[in-house]
Amino acid sequence: QARGLPGPRILGLTASFINGNLRNMEQKRRDHEALLLSTIICPNVPPKITDDRFKSVHWGSSMDASKYSEAVANHVEDAVKQVDIKELSKVVRRCTHVYDELGADALFFYIDKVIVEQIIAKASQLKEQSEVSTVRYANTLMRRVPALRTKLDELRQKLDADPVVRRAAKRSPKVNSLIDLMQKVFQDEDSGYRGIIFVEQVALVSSLAKTLNDSLSSLNLRCGAVAGTGYQSDRDRQTQLDQFKSGEIRILAATATLEEGIDVSECAFVVRFSSVATTKAHIQGAGRARHPNAVIYYFENNPRAERQKEAALTATAKDVSLSLTTDALQDAIGSIATPFDQRHPYPFRGRGTFVNDASGEANVFNSKQIFNQYCSITLGASLQPKKDLYQYSHKPGEQKILSKIRFPTPNGWRRLCYADYQSFWGSTDIDQVVAAERSKKKSSSEKEEMCFVYMVVVLLREQGYLDSHNRPDSAIRSDAKRTCPLTAGWLNAIAIKNTVFQSYI
Repeated sequence: QARGLPGPRILGLTASFINGNLRNMEQKRRDHEALLLSTIICPNVPPKITDDRFKSVHWGSSMDASKYSEAVANHVEDAVKQVDIKELSKVVRRCTHVYDELGADALFFYIDKVIVEQIIAKASQLKEQSEVSTVRYANTLMRRVPALRTKLDELRQKLDADPVVRRAAKRSPKVNSLIDLMQKVFQDEDSGYRGIIFVEQVALVSSLAKTLNDSLSSLNLRCGAVAGTGYQSDRDRQTQLDQFKSGEIRILAATATLEEGIDVSECAFVVRFSSVATTKAHIQGAGRARHPNAVIYYFENNPRAERQKEAALTATAKDVSLSLTTDALQDAIGSIATPFDQRHPYPFRGRGTFVNDASGEANVFNSKQIFNQYCSITLGASLQPKKDLYQYSHKPGEQKILSKIRFPTPNGWRRLCYADYQSFWGSTDIDQVVAAERSKKKSSSEKEEMCFVYMVVVLLREQGYLDSHNRPDSAIRSDAKRTCPLTAGWLNAIAIKNTVFQSYI
């Protein structure tokens, strides 16, 4: 604020300001500061985990491994050809990866127990969403489950009958090395000792947990499984996490979903069983090992190389000479909205009304969600906005544009047209309103659509249909639902004029 900038803006970054490769780190730092209108501060905090806590794990390959893998892959690809839904073919194709990483026993468990369970979990998650098309797709997945079971049974029979596959190792050399490591680390440890094993693909999680439970039963160890939201119910995931925190489960096999957000002080080791793709993932994963003497094991990556990249990233974050100047930050502010204190964001800053609670601000980036929720809650129905609320037209020789938007009110449907959008924004450069850093892949018509919907949200706020937290006014719901049937055509939506912004120019 002393520098004449909006503030304060404080954001804790737990791992890094780069999600990807480390090329052009200095520029990526500046881009991040411009996006957040902030200055990165990296205090000198002594590292909790030193270099000697990072270990490599080595394993040998089995004889004729490629021959066995090729035999499995051929059967899997034949099965995939008979599956006509991408989501189903994707989980079936992962059979080859399960075999390569874990061995034949894990592959058969994945086919017999995991695939269908994950598809059902995926469909259940999709059914909870409001989009009609998403729910329809979830129902399609569920209808295909019986046929999928049949295809999987056929795949299993072909694998069982193949003499090459029958000679394949029950467990891969890699997973045998993991079992040996677990036996070693738990041999002399007390009941509070526990750790997390990270894998790249969700297909490995349950199969790896089953393999470890079978192999470590003599040590009275249990391994749980935690996957992302798409393939595991919230209830099951939370149960596994609670049992890990309590010590009932002492090992967790998990995808990247646990790289951040879990804090267990007794977590004494982290195993990176799969390759780590980014420095951010390396930092976040290692951060799960909270025990003072924690160790991080790498099966694929070179831990020394990962630590060097981490050090380079930290040095860039600490280099204050790379921070944006005051002028550069002012330019960044100008790129988000012009004029900044007038049309955008809402409430209009030109009126001297500021929003202390960020949930009350409407801008071009959150307005679609606000508008869609307003219409869905007010009407008490699941909606397809592009079908039910938007109307498009085509400029000669150009792509389609959003030409009209309708919305429910207690007095019936109302609509605004493209001319209202033009009168609201006037000569404002839309490319400056929609910050380039947050809309790199959006076309000009998509940016116009964002600004059009924002204008409608502003009108809903001005007329009291949305409260100061962008929630629908409960008093209007019953009347709006009665007067605004979804079956009503566009001719029943009364055209109104944008009079919101012109009053304050």
